[in-house]
This record gives sequence, structure tokens and C-alpha cells, in this order.
Amino acid sequence: MEKPDNFTNCLAILSGADFKLAETNDIYRTGIIGQFNITFELAWKALQEIMRNIFWQKGSRLR
Repeated sequence: MEKPDNFTNCLAILSGADFKLAETNDIYRTGIIGQFNITFELAWKALQEIMRNIFWQKGSRLR
């Protein structure tokens, strides 16, 4: 699954951010906020993909 992998990579980047630096550096803080937005969007898309796969597997068993 591609989207969960993308989310995991993006989350790893966000977790490596220096949040103390973001308190005093506006540009760095803006970058972290942007990374958070991307990570959040990828989390939503990954969840949708996972749920679709679960539904598809359950649906195919019922047939």
C-alpha cells in the first residue's frame, strides 16, 4: 500500500523537527506547520485506503 508508506515517511520527517527552534524562528515554524498539514492529509488518505482494502476483502468473502 503506497499511501500508508507515504504517511509513515512524512510522519518520520515531522517527528524529527526541532519544536524548540520553531518557538523563536517564524520560517522554521511555518515549515513545521506545512509538514503537519501534509502529514495530516496523508494520514486521512492512508486511512481511506486501508478501510477500502478491508471492505473489499470482506465484500469478496461474502460473495
